Amino acid sequence: MAKNPVDPLLATYRALIVEWIAEQSSERKGAGRKAHRKYERIQETYDSLRKWQAGRDGITILLDDPDPAVRSVAAAHALGWAPQEAVAALEALAGANDAPREVQMSAALTLGEFRAGRLG
Repeated sequence: MAKNPVDPLLATYRALIVEWIAEQSSERKGAGRKAHRKYERIQETYDSLRKWQAGRDGITILLDDPDPAVRSVAAAHALGWAPQEAVAALEALAGANDAPREVQMSAALTLGEFRAGRLG
């Protein structure tokens, strides 16, 4: 069986999100700049993935990832093609007591922006 060609890109996308959250939480000197660069790479990877149905499907699958940060970013990105699933994931994260506060806040803000029609 042939391996899906977007799998390596999807693995990179997930790893970048995990690294980005770690950098955001770091108090090391320069961590903010590193986190910003990591986020730019997440966006570039997302831009590539969303071009293919298999990429969009892979991001949608990440709505069930064990890492709440991965679920949050994937849900924000999936709003354009899987709004019901993405909104459900964001609602769950916004109210999750076991998710980091930053993830809860990001999920709530993303939901507010989406419902106000400012995300597209």
